[in-house]
Amino acid sequence: MISETKSGKAKKLLIHKIRQGKCAAGDRFPSGRSLSSEMGISYVTANNILRELEQEGYLRRIPGVGTFVSSSRPQKTDPQTRRAGYFVDVNTSIFARFFSSVLDHMPADGSWLNVPLRMLPGKDSITRQEHRQWIDEVFQKRWDSLVIFGDRHFPFRELAGHEHEAGQVNFVFHADTELPFEHANRILVDSEKIGWLAGMHFLKKGVRKLAVLSLRHLDEVYRRRIGGTIDHHGVKILNGLERAYREMNQDFYEQVNITPYTHHIAVEEICGLIRRGYRCFFVMGDAFTGEIYQAAEQMKLKIGQDLEILGMNNIVSDDLLHPTLSSISLNEVQIGRALSEAVMRQWHGKTVLVEPEIIYRESSRK
Repeated sequence: MISETKSGKAKKLLIHKIRQGKCAAGDRFPSGRSLSSEMGISYVTANNILRELEQEGYLRRIPGVGTFVSSSRPQKTDPQTRRAGYFVDVNTSIFARFFSSVLDHMPADGSWLNVPLRMLPGKDSITRQEHRQWIDEVFQKRWDSLVIFGDRHFPFRELAGHEHEAGQVNFVFHADTELPFEHANRILVDSEKIGWLAGMHFLKKGVRKLAVLSLRHLDEVYRRRIGGTIDHHGVKILNGLERAYREMNQDFYEQVNITPYTHHIAVEEICGLIRRGYRCFFVMGDAFTGEIYQAAEQMKLKIGQDLEILGMNNIVSDDLLHPTLSSISLNEVQIGRALSEAVMRQWHGKTVLVEPEIIYRESSRK
């Protein structure tokens, strides 16, 4: 039998290598069988050492993938408590409902610690150095699971450098990256279905001319720098809208006007669209419908009668508008429920598409 002294020496040697940077964070770590051969210890002893190093925060084992160095400066944590970090702004409307759904479906026995992480604004003025510092700061701590709102502004390239330091990576709502992240879970809203629903909503009512306020085009250098994909969720929504027009034998290119919004679209620009005969609007974000309401008031038109608006995201304030705003829900509660299952069952590399649905109110009735 291998003595405790020999086992202890082997463990100390491995910790020394990690702390000295000979095995850097994110590097693949030798398997128990390899360590057994290299260090002259039994396979059982090698696996016990690996398990202890994982419990102490030095390593992260991913089932079916391998063992990776987690950190050279592990945090002292209760090995019975697992940590999930959320790159999601849980204070905003839809994400607050999502986070509440996750907590509702996670165990309340203290076995999981769910930690909202500091967010950076999604702006192309943020430098790569700022992104790197942000991500590096997060990975100073141990994470059994990371949850990421994979919007087209997330710095995917910086995350990729730490991918194997978390026990599990989960993209939620969107995964707008060109990088593979082959072991990450993707619990996403069906973005193309959003566009299809919007198109069918208007087409089945006999509407042909449609004004769309879409996500703005990203600066190409910025997109490449963060590792975003050309085919992001905004493009997929437009693909679904085009498919609806094609299925209804209508000319998408002649009848749909697509206007990218930045922060705010001028009210006069909306008035111009109305004068050109566009009386129905689909907006990729409820927060950007305010100018349409202002334009209607300015032109003495009634929303829900003279104009119709369909938003997206189904935020709390939709019920406070007059008239209330119809909107496409991303079904964030269902996304939260699926994520809790992914975390608890330790999924890896699985994709779930959640169906959106229209919440009808006064601005565009069923």
